[in-house]
Amino acid sequence: MQRQTYFWAGAVLLVFLAINVWVAIDHLRIEVQTNQEADTSLDGTKVLAEQRSALFAARPDNGAIDLAMMRNAGVRVPESFIREGHFGSPWGPSIIAKQGEQLVWDFYEITTTGCTELLAAPIPGVVRAASSGASADEKPAPLPHDIAVQECRRTPLMARLILK
Repeated sequence: MQRQTYFWAGAVLLVFLAINVWVAIDHLRIEVQTNQEADTSLDGTKVLAEQRSALFAARPDNGAIDLAMMRNAGVRVPESFIREGHFGSPWGPSIIAKQGEQLVWDFYEITTTGCTELLAAPIPGVVRAASSGASADEKPAPLPHDIAVQECRRTPLMARLILK
């Protein structure tokens, strides 16, 4: 009877270990995939930000700049920023709007990792960044990584970049 108890205890332990190893491998796979997507998305963000002169020219007045306006102004929009024929971001909906002498770029439904990457990365032309739409939350960009992590814990989460 005692051997049977040891057998079942050992079997349960092996199943428990196998499940934990499987979960750990799955989490690692997701983290690597998320980091690769964030790198690609960040690269696309930099490509667009480097074209801010063309983005300013895309709209003579204030307001949102759509994909057609960008293309007419000669902006090279990375494929990862085209969602169902409209401008977006790899993380979700995104809007670039001209407001006077600056561009306001909002990322909605962004992941925490994506938000942290955007706020902490040196992106050409980005002078301020925030994890909300409130101007009081804007900070000089890029934010130190630990501050970006803290900022990107907000709910609901969005990221805002101010370009000049």
